Amino acid sequence: MLNEVNLVGRISNVPRISRTKANVSVITCNVANQRSENYVDFIQCVFFDQEYLEKRLKKGMKILVKGRLQQNTYTDADTGTTIYYHEVVGKVLELIGKINTEDVSKKKTDKSEVVKDINDTTIERERY
Repeated sequence: MLNEVNLVGRISNVPRISRTKANVSVITCNVANQRSENYVDFIQCVFFDQEYLEKRLKKGMKILVKGRLQQNTYTDADTGTTIYYHEVVGKVLELIGKINTEDVSKKKTDKSEVVKDINDTTIERERY
């Protein structure tokens, strides 16, 4: 079965760094991926045993993540309910841009300069 994820976006939080009991580094961050002009998905990504990333990843960096989708569970301490969630387990991370420090509310975009490569399938999926 194929389980491959390629994701481009900006790191939307300060990456959390921890270690497993076996002293393997674990870096967790959320990546803001702009699905369309009006929708942004925040996707949790985790990287194991990649110490070189610990001091390099910063909030706002544009990155490319290649990895796999994984489902995890935990039990809510208050209700005892099992909670299911998904995350991308990153195998490859590429820095593809600088930190975005520009205030988005002040940013102006000339709509005539924006060109999108879309097809009918893309339009149909974005409606839902």
